[in-house]
Amino acid sequence: MPVKRVSAKAPVQAPRTPFFTQPLILLILVVAMAAAALYLLLTQPNKAAPQRQAVPVAKTEDMQQEVESIVTKVSRHLLVNPNEAPYVATITNIDLVRQNNPVFYKDAEQGDKVLIWSDKAVVYSPTKDKLVAVMTSIPPDLSQQPTSTPSEPEKQANIEIRNGSRVAGAASRLRTTLRESGMTVISIGDAGAVYEETLIIDLTGGAVANAITALAEAIPEAQATSVLPDTERATTADILILIGRDVSL
Repeated sequence: MPVKRVSAKAPVQAPRTPFFTQPLILLILVVAMAAAALYLLLTQPNKAAPQRQAVPVAKTEDMQQEVESIVTKVSRHLLVNPNEAPYVATITNIDLVRQNNPVFYKDAEQGDKVLIWSDKAVVYSPTKDKLVAVMTSIPPDLSQQPTSTPSEPEKQANIEIRNGSRVAGAASRLRTTLRESGMTVISIGDAGAVYEETLIIDLTGGAVANAITALAEAIPEAQATSVLPDTERATTADILILIGRDVSL
């Protein structure tokens, strides 16, 4: 009798779930994409908001407070007239001042302060808190006939101009004006801060008084001082002019 073969049926496989439809995998991908979007949002610069460059603004009040602080410290070592405001200067070129007066500035250092009253002059060291030199002036005897001695002419002052007004071309225009008046301007540039008031700074300790007077007449708005602001770099010039916003050039 012939045998009838019966073929075994292959097992029916359940349909496979696509990879990206599996709940756990999908959740991980969503979290990763959200984290990436948050990172880009936090790290990308905001182009809509322009970056501002911080510019320090120097205040004349701060300079006045510095002068008063120096006078207070000196008065602890020396009897001074409280009703007289001294002339205060910072030594920025020790070689120059020592050349003019080698005895008085013998022990002075760069950065020391020079204070001059009507009856005395001192060199004060802020770092050591001590008086480096003291010189008293003796008023002349009016009963004696004064003898005339030839005085040395004041040297031509070298002037540097720095623009602290942020008005383009102000330093160049002032240089032209001063040169037309016969003054020597060796360089111009930008100041280290914005100044509300124009400053004429004597860096010689009083050796170019005539030039300071001439500059004060040429720039009536300016304030004459001998204190170099902390925002400014040192210079080899005798006089430094810091143009402020109060001058129209």
